[in-house]
This record gives sequence, C-alpha cells and structure tokens, in this order.
Amino acid sequence: MTQNSHDFLDYLGRLETETAPASKKEIDATCAAVLKKIGLKRRAAGTRKAGRILLVAAAVAVCAAVTAAAAGLNVGEMFRGYFESGSVKQSYGASAAPAALTQSQVGVLDKSGSALHISAADNGTTIAVKAVTGDRNNAYLLFDVTAPEGTKLDRSDYSFERDDNKAGMAILEKDGSLPRSDGGWSGGWDYTTMKDADPADNKIQIVLNINYAGLDLPGREVRLDLKNITIPDKKRKTQYLPVIKGEWKLTIPLDYTSASKKLTVNKPVRFSLADAVNPGAPAAEREKASKEFYQCTVDTISISAFSVLADFSGKSTGGKGDSFEIPYSLTLHLKDGSQMKVEHNGPGTGSKTTMSTSYRFDAPADVGSIASVTIGDLTIPVA
Repeated sequence: MTQNSHDFLDYLGRLETETAPASKKEIDATCAAVLKKIGLKRRAAGTRKAGRILLVAAAVAVCAAVTAAAAGLNVGEMFRGYFESGSVKQSYGASAAPAALTQSQVGVLDKSGSALHISAADNGTTIAVKAVTGDRNNAYLLFDVTAPEGTKLDRSDYSFERDDNKAGMAILEKDGSLPRSDGGWSGGWDYTTMKDADPADNKIQIVLNINYAGLDLPGREVRLDLKNITIPDKKRKTQYLPVIKGEWKLTIPLDYTSASKKLTVNKPVRFSLADAVNPGAPAAEREKASKEFYQCTVDTISISAFSVLADFSGKSTGGKGDSFEIPYSLTLHLKDGSQMKVEHNGPGTGSKTTMSTSYRFDAPADVGSIASVTIGDLTIPVA
C-alpha cells in the first residue's frame, strides 16, 4: 500500500473488540506483552485517535510476527514423538531405547518444517495434514485422524488399505505431471502410528515417511488416495482388516526448507564385505565376509538434517548381479567428540557403474555440528 486511506484509519480508530470475557482477557494479556516487547505502553481511555491507530498497527504487525514464529516453533514439538520413538531405525535389531531430542534437534525440525492446514473427510472421519518436514530425499508428514464420536482408537499399528493395483500415493510436479529424472529414481513410504496420549478417545496421529533416491522432493506435491484405516490380520500376516471405512484424497505441497552441504570427494574407499552385509546375518557369514574386501569411489556426499545422500561409482563385482558393492554404513563424527553410526537404510538408484543411495538418521542432526564423515577407510572433513 503506497498511501493511507483516511476511511480505513477512521475505522481502525473506532474499532472495538467484541469477544467472550475469557478471550478478551487473553487478548489483553497478549497485547500487553507484545507492546512491552516493542517498548510501548497501553494508554488509558481517551487516548487520541492517531495514537490508537499507531498502537493497533504496531500490535497487529508484532502479533503477526509472533504468531508466525510460534507456528514454526510448533513443528519441532509436533514431530518430537515420532523421532523419539525410534521409528527411523539406525541399526537392525537395535534394542537400546532412542534418546529424547535435544532442544537443538527440535530447533532443526522447526527450521526445516512448516505447518499445514489440509484435510479431507468421509463417512464421519477426518484426516488433517498438520505439518511437513524433511530434506532432499526424505519427507515426513504428520496427520491428525479424528473418527466419529464413540470410536476408540487404541492401537499402535493402524495403516491404510493397500491395493496391489493402485499405489495410493504419487509424487508429482505442481502442474500434475510425473517427475522426470535422467538417472532414474526409486523410493518407498511407510505409515507409523504415534504413541497415543489418550487411547480411549477417537483420535490418533499418523506419520507418513516418504524416502526417495534420484528424485528431489522439495517443491513437488504428494497426491494421496487413501482408503480405509486398517489393522494387520493376525491369521493372514500379509493382509489387513478395515476398522474404519472411508476414502480420502489429499494433495500436499512439499514446501519445506531443505538445507544441505554437498561435498565433492572423488576418492576411492576400501571396505570389508562385513560392512556391506546386514549386521543381523549369522556370525559365521559375517566372519567370512570380514576377510573379503571391496573398493569403489565416493563421488559426492550431501549432508542434511535427516540423512547423508552418497553417490558412488565402481565396477560390477561379478557373480553378485550387475551392481557393485557399496559400504553398508558410515560414521558421523560430531564436533563435541561424539559419533553416530548410520546404516544404509534407504532406497538406491543407479546403473552398473554408478549408485546413489541414502543413509537415514534415526533423529535430526544439526549439519553445522558434524566435523567429518567416515566411509570405510576414508574420512571426509565437513567443516
């Protein structure tokens, strides 16, 4: 707006709030705190109109900023339970309980995520998308599910019906077209039911984790075609039983910040086959593998708050398919002296001589806190 409207200023000068007493009390308290923050005091009745207008304008501007900041801060708390539950596994068969997120990790989620207000309802059940966070090849979406009154949602294994002839999810460009990638891409997704604070009520929270390789997720859209909330069928382990019927179609923009640090490496790495097999393999198999060594080249690594995306090149090992072996794990060395081992737990894509794959973290990490990354016998400085 390049000039003021006197009619609008007069309207602001006459503006009075008409709210319930409790709401008005809360508003007054908030305004007092905001005014104190910007160095103003509330004037008594009879304040000149111009002063009231400036007061209202200042309060509106600062309140808007405070509200926006609060909305961003909520994202970290929204996802806290998901990452503290160990839903993203660092290692197979790990029995140690995941640690509580530090305030720094919550801050990482705040910075990368955004709040959403997208919902769909059918047959009395509403699915609302509340927040999204992620990086280049990982996206996490938080759903609030509210079933009809009287319904008890007290399980920890809810999902949605899977149709072999219909994926139920698609990653698309904003114009609705399929994404293109010259190198090809692959991915997957899973649903995790969050721990319920009140198992006797009709509400649950579900997190959808999407993980792709060879495809940048930020800026694209997720199209969901969900059908029936289900639980596993105990008699037929590969089947699911619908417990709440309905169909929900949602289009969710992946509009989140994806800060990362990409390092050009172009160095060979040597590692034992023991680091290229599942740690849960029999001891004899691992012992034999420890005596076999492989080599490939680390071309680049991209480090984000949620994963390391590594690009490798090499030659086919022969007898083990057309691809070549890559290190099964890597180790992050943090500036405070601690370490974090991360295993290859994401999809990969490539050719006979190239491979791009992700090593997902169990919890968000501050990229600035990482001093170096060790892959096989190669240590790569980050700072």
